[in-house]
Amino acid sequence: MAGPLDIVLLEQSPVEFQLIERELDRGEIPHATHWAKDEDDFGRMLRSGCPEVILTNTSLPREVGAHAVKMAHEVRPDVPIIILSDPAREGDAIEALRHGATDYVLKNRLERLGPVVSRAADEFHARHAHREALRKLSEQEAFYHSLVENIPLNIFRKDLLGRFTFVNQRFADLLGKTVEQTLGRSDYDFFPEEFAFKYRADDQRIIGSGEVFETVEENRKEDGNRAFVHVIKVPLSDAHGKRIGLQGIFWDITKAREDAEAVHQQADLLDRVQDAIIVIGFDGKVTFWNQGAKRLYDWSAKEARGRDLVELLGLDPYEFERARDRVGRKDGWTGEVRQVTKDGSEVIADSHWSIVRDRQGEPQSIIIINSDATEKVRLKNDFLRAQRMEGVGSLASGLAHDLNNVLAPILMSAQMFRSGLEGEEMEEVVQTIENCAERGALMLRQLLAFGRGAEGQREVVQPRLLMEEMAKIMRETFPKDVQVSDSYADDLWTTMGDATQIHQVLLNLMVNARDAMPDGGAIRMSAENAVLNNINEPGFPDAQDGPYVVITVSDTGEGIPHEVREKIFDPFFSTKTRDKGTGLGLSTTMGIVKGHRGFIRMESRPAKGTTFRVFLPAGDAEGTRLILRQDVSADAGHLPDRVLLVDDEPGVLLMLKRILGRSGVEVVTAKNGVEALAELERPDHGVQLIITDIDMPEMNGMELVARLREGTHDTPIVVSTGLNTDEKIRPLLEQMGIREFLVKPYAVNSLLTSMKRAMSPLS
Repeated sequence: MAGPLDIVLLEQSPVEFQLIERELDRGEIPHATHWAKDEDDFGRMLRSGCPEVILTNTSLPREVGAHAVKMAHEVRPDVPIIILSDPAREGDAIEALRHGATDYVLKNRLERLGPVVSRAADEFHARHAHREALRKLSEQEAFYHSLVENIPLNIFRKDLLGRFTFVNQRFADLLGKTVEQTLGRSDYDFFPEEFAFKYRADDQRIIGSGEVFETVEENRKEDGNRAFVHVIKVPLSDAHGKRIGLQGIFWDITKAREDAEAVHQQADLLDRVQDAIIVIGFDGKVTFWNQGAKRLYDWSAKEARGRDLVELLGLDPYEFERARDRVGRKDGWTGEVRQVTKDGSEVIADSHWSIVRDRQGEPQSIIIINSDATEKVRLKNDFLRAQRMEGVGSLASGLAHDLNNVLAPILMSAQMFRSGLEGEEMEEVVQTIENCAERGALMLRQLLAFGRGAEGQREVVQPRLLMEEMAKIMRETFPKDVQVSDSYADDLWTTMGDATQIHQVLLNLMVNARDAMPDGGAIRMSAENAVLNNINEPGFPDAQDGPYVVITVSDTGEGIPHEVREKIFDPFFSTKTRDKGTGLGLSTTMGIVKGHRGFIRMESRPAKGTTFRVFLPAGDAEGTRLILRQDVSADAGHLPDRVLLVDDEPGVLLMLKRILGRSGVEVVTAKNGVEALAELERPDHGVQLIITDIDMPEMNGMELVARLREGTHDTPIVVSTGLNTDEKIRPLLEQMGIREFLVKPYAVNSLLTSMKRAMSPLS
């Protein structure tokens, strides 16, 4: 028994109940007794519980006792009923046996109660288990019969003489016979002799060896075409292990065999193609990988299959999602993709994506064909770089003129300081020096961006914040007769890009708009969301359909003449006089927008003004996280007490030492990384922050940072450079924990802000 024996006892006397309970305890029978004091209690317990033994007493009135036995037999016919009888009423107990009771125990021999109850319970459980086994057996037989008759397989059994002793209906239908017509007959009655002979030889070998036999057999259909079946046969033995025959199953694989051969031929053709052919599911995992892919990436098909393509080829997850989204919407996508091989080498591929659909037209997977374009892109970049360098050469005289115009006021101002200046005159000279330095820095930044081809770091950027900042600067610096207004969509999307470069685009367009209105006017800057289809923009081959952030800058100026509209984006072309610019503004803008896979549209009418619309690919329009690029306030954080300044330019060391000294910061200087390490090896150096240049002799800034991070130094570091931070250098520094970068020349407030941020713990 799994638990205590469940007993229902009909007994009116508490004394009798206690005596019976004591006997059950004495018999060491684990039990739970439910005491029914009258006939109503008794009936309720029978119907609501699951008793395993029923006890009733002949001391009850005869009609009550007889009715109780009848009720118990009707409600619980399988449960044993044991009568407890006074010796004087043994006849009533015997009568109860005729009405369904199982046994009786005389009250003067209650010591028999335990064994009688235990035996009755065992018999009850045995009967119950037997009925349950029969029920399960019946269910299993019905299940297996249904399975054998409905499973899409041909099933048979044979005796030792090769005669069929069982076939399912499917096998009989295949032979064109009824089940009864197949039993007792052999393969020779249904198949050509050559096949029947082979089947019989196989059967004898199986029965003799006792091993499982599995093979693919080739037959001929009535029309003469080949047919293939997959066969499995196993020997049959009786309960004593004596062989009595065999049983088997087989199914038609003709179509599967033909399909497999066709797939094999197709795969062989795909492996002969030079291009990399890859198939991925919509989960991004590789399902097919041809030999061309192995040749290009060095991963074998076995290594690549089942891997995530983004991880395997080092793809940009954002660009991968955009491509997958576009191929899902338009059934195709083409683009240039940067990838890495097994050994980490970079390759550039011309990539063509297409949807593969099933027979119902539902998208099933994506097939990708990649051609190695690494050398082609290198040659193209070399050509463009040569063009840029040729342009820089032709710009030399104009650039020298502009730089001389910038340097002349600075040189003259320095000479004036020697003669002594004060008051308003000193303020004017200082302002002139600052304006000239900023103008020169802007010229160099534009030149560097043009020379690099405007390839920068990508991050999620909210254009509205950059535009608000630009509008504020323009209102403060433009002439008072130029009115600047701005407006933005409330739900403006984000874009993936370089915030500094987008800022440069806005600056170039705003300055051009101002210069187009020498007598004053209005500039309007706005941004909105747009979803574009069927894009065809000459000069912008990477522009793809989809969501865009549209930045508009319009002016009420002179307009652009028809004869020069085709030239405005050419490098060094400008309608301005030499003292107004170099012609790098719009060409730089074009390079930046192309680098962001966007495009530009321009509208202009003479004397009515010009409108530039910059289209930048948007992030996910539904749920892109709003990134607010806000600089830390100059008042946030705290400055260190002692700083190590590393730079090979004496003028920079001198000025920074003076500037930081005025802010209460003690400065220790070093001309290169070797001197910096020597200073830091002193146990009492007390340096809380390091400011280091990148380009220095003996040991440059990159090597210095690497040496410090390899050792025990965790001092915060600010990195500065005289060039715009190279896209290969900055990620390496970020991996070493550098958070703050300064591009020379920089303002004092920018320096102090970077120092405070470097000193602040990561949030």
